[in-house]
Amino acid sequence: MIALKYFFALFGGILADSLLGKFSTLMLGCTIFFVGNCLLFVPEAIHTWGPWGIDIPTWTVFLALFMGAIGNGLATPCLSTFIGDQFSSDQEDLRSKYFSWFYFFIQLGAIAGNIGIPFTMKYISLVVTFAILAGSIVLVFPIFVLPHKQYKKVPPGRGSFITFFAILGSALKNRGAYKRGERAPLLQADPITSVNSSDGGTTYHWLDPARLTHPAQDVDDVRRALNVMLVFVPMPFFWAVFFQTNSLWIFQATNTNLKIGGLVLPAAAISSLNPVLDVLLIPVFSNVVYPLCARFGRPLGPLARMSLGFLCTALAAVAAALVQMAINAAPAGGPPPSVFILLPQFLLISCGEILLSVTAYEFAYTQAPPSQKGMLTAVWILTLALGSAGVAVVGLIDFGTSPIQYFAFAGAIVVVWVVYGLIARSYKYDTVPQGEAI
Repeated sequence: MIALKYFFALFGGILADSLLGKFSTLMLGCTIFFVGNCLLFVPEAIHTWGPWGIDIPTWTVFLALFMGAIGNGLATPCLSTFIGDQFSSDQEDLRSKYFSWFYFFIQLGAIAGNIGIPFTMKYISLVVTFAILAGSIVLVFPIFVLPHKQYKKVPPGRGSFITFFAILGSALKNRGAYKRGERAPLLQADPITSVNSSDGGTTYHWLDPARLTHPAQDVDDVRRALNVMLVFVPMPFFWAVFFQTNSLWIFQATNTNLKIGGLVLPAAAISSLNPVLDVLLIPVFSNVVYPLCARFGRPLGPLARMSLGFLCTALAAVAAALVQMAINAAPAGGPPPSVFILLPQFLLISCGEILLSVTAYEFAYTQAPPSQKGMLTAVWILTLALGSAGVAVVGLIDFGTSPIQYFAFAGAIVVVWVVYGLIARSYKYDTVPQGEAI
């Protein structure tokens, strides 16, 4: 179902850009998600409270999960981009802060879900849990929908997925026109700004031949989209380390002393430390760290932030390796290290997440052409799926309790960090963010 969610995130971005617009696609996704929740609640309510003792058909559960994945996927790339559209061109600073607060509330919801849902399922009942989930949508939906006439709704443009690949195909098909001495037809077809080369001539992008059969603006939009996608290529490696918070790092926690006072902490609960740290740190980065860097003449633009995010991720992997070494060094039958030994790696990965993930949402929105903002946000979301798949593949290798795997991840991140630096250095902004320093 998770893979299905990411697939429909891409579909939702394309649908929003090409056909329905962001608001309509968002409403469609939320409606499908709500129906999926109702399919969980209603049969469970009939089974629990009804006098008939009807058993819930298994297919309703799968259908509900299926609809939940579709609805969540369709809505996910549209929410951040739709709210981003509400800011005018002279509100760049406010829009940048919005993406931080957008992520803040996502993490706040994750904390509520991680704590509240298991609690209600264990101590109250399953039907009450489903009722809370469906009821929360009923409460929030009108708050969001009622003022819809006051929203700025950007109509869908030319960002068709078919057009995107048609332009790529046209560029390859017409590449003969790109040969020296045959560039005149390109300029006559639809001239665009060119780049002066060192020899006094003019250089062109490899997509330029597509301008013989497609409008220059559409070709330029595809060029901008490909540039953003290139920046996102290293990102799955970050997620491959990040998702260890729900797998390998929990396994580490099982080998520590989980007693805090008179309470024994479940090992799986350690993963909740990440959203808690995010909620605490996002305001610090947004309101303290970034303004201080700018004040001291070292402003951190999006590319610079993401670069520092890779550094924090590599350090988090090294910290995890050192923790594993400390666990292995504990004497047999002796007291294991305290669970607090995992705090540095969670702190570092949370800093990496804020610098990378929060910034990437903003980067995808500000650097994407207007016709492809939804699709590029969905492409960013797809990097999560690739990172998760990477963790699953590595999980097939049995490293036992060796710290080698953590050092290997750290080394891989360092290599990716270098590659990312080369990509970032060659990136040319179409819309230069305030304070970009890289």
